[in-house]
This record gives sequence, C-alpha cells and structure tokens, in this order.
Amino acid sequence: MEFKKVAIAIAVALSAGMASSGLQAATNPGSPSDSSSTGDFDITLYNNSKIQIYGLEDVEINDTDGLPGATNATGSTPVCVAANAAQFNISMGTASGTFELTNTDSGSGTTVPYTLQLKDAGGTDTSDGLWGVGGNNSGELSGDDLTVTTNDFNNVSACSGANSYSIVVAPDYTNADPGIYTGTATVTVSPI
Repeated sequence: MEFKKVAIAIAVALSAGMASSGLQAATNPGSPSDSSSTGDFDITLYNNSKIQIYGLEDVEINDTDGLPGATNATGSTPVCVAANAAQFNISMGTASGTFELTNTDSGSGTTVPYTLQLKDAGGTDTSDGLWGVGGNNSGELSGDDLTVTTNDFNNVSACSGANSYSIVVAPDYTNADPGIYTGTATVTVSPI
C-alpha cells in the first residue's frame, strides 16, 4: 500500500509542476495582503471560419421543340452562401474532371460537353466565373472575391437578394444522338 501513496504523490507533484512551468500565462499573487489581492489571466477565442452553401437545385433541361439548330436549351440553379467572413471564392468541378454529360438512356456512353457560368443577382456573368470548355478547369478557383449572401446561418432557406447567385448549365448537344444525358457537378465555396 505504501507504493500507491508514493505514486499518487509523484503524479500530483508532476501535475502541479507542469501547471506552473510556463504553460499558463495566468498570474496569481504569491502571498496574502491586508486589503486586496490581484491576479490576471489571458483570454483566447478561436472564432473559426464557417461557410455554408445553400439554394442548389437539380437542373433538368428538356428540349422539346424537336428542331435541330445552333441554339441549345440551358438550365440554371440558384446558389447562395452563408459565412462569417465577408467574401468567398468558388470552384466547380466533376468527379471525372471533365464537364460532360453521359448518355445513360441508350447505353452508348456518348457524351455531351457543357459549361457552368456563375451569374450575379442581376443575371450578369461574373468575371472568371466560367467552367468547362473555354473556362476554368474542374476544381479551379474563380479569381473573383465574391460577397457572401448572408452571415445569418439561421436564415438560409431563401436564396435571394442582392448577393445571391445562379449557375447556368449550358450543354452543347447540337449534334448529339437522342437520349437522356446525366452528370453531377460539385460546387465548393471557401471563405476569404
């Protein structure tokens, strides 16, 4: 039993020694005084960056006119960003690294290329906000510093307002075989 008492005493002594060995910045007076005593301690808050994308919707493009032509139908999804930072960067990509829709209807595996264009609340293209043919590569960040939609994480249901955005999906299927073409795009936002 004597061994247990010694081990506990050593552990307590080591703990006390570590607490006073400069790991803490707090200071406490070494002796009592008659009327008052003063000590101090440091306070550190780690307010980490927080960001949330919201408003995304699946895009269905249904070209029903049956007429061949140079103009392809497009589709779009809203996209908004909540963050505790004032600005963010955005990138878009795909698992395969190419912006192509695959014909899953016929099983032929033929593809249709597409682009993704980020637009502001007024419907204007953002500069450097194009991904796909003639634009950014998959996963590449836009050079723009974009303004967040809101800093209120409890109010992310409505994707609208002055700092809302949209992504226009524009497939180039003028010469494509009939069928159903599908794919998945990934949007990533990062606080600045």
